[in-house]
Amino acid sequence: MARDADSFNRWEAGQSAARAAMLDLIEGKASKPDPHYVEAVGEVLARAKDDMAFAANMLSPPLESELAMAMAVVDPDAIHAARLTLVRTIAAAHGESFAALYESTANEGAFSPDAASAGRRALRNACLRYLTSADDENAHRSPTRISARRPT
Repeated sequence: MARDADSFNRWEAGQSAARAAMLDLIEGKASKPDPHYVEAVGEVLARAKDDMAFAANMLSPPLESELAMAMAVVDPDAIHAARLTLVRTIAAAHGESFAALYESTANEGAFSPDAASAGRRALRNACLRYLTSADDENAHRSPTRISARRPT
């Protein structure tokens, strides 16, 4: 996920690792997400400006419906809790990087529908999703002011 030269392989490895981490949480095999996956997200953030649209996709964990398809007995509440735990753990580990990336991808001019601008917007929105994941009274603050707090 962090080092493969092929973009698709990195994305697929990231999706597989995130899926496994969340299924382990759902099944009670782990009490927190795989630290190797959380660390690898830091590598994605470090290289995010190389290809912003790709980075935005890398930062999107599998959907709850994808997790449900991997389960014999579907527990929607457990799936939601596991995905939220993963996102909040990543946000806590990389809050400063998310805030810096969010600030550095601010729009500098008029709206443009081109691919590069769309990728920048997608990455900025992905960062914001992590920065506001605690969904608490601090989530409405500027991302640079919430980056240091730890989601509960």
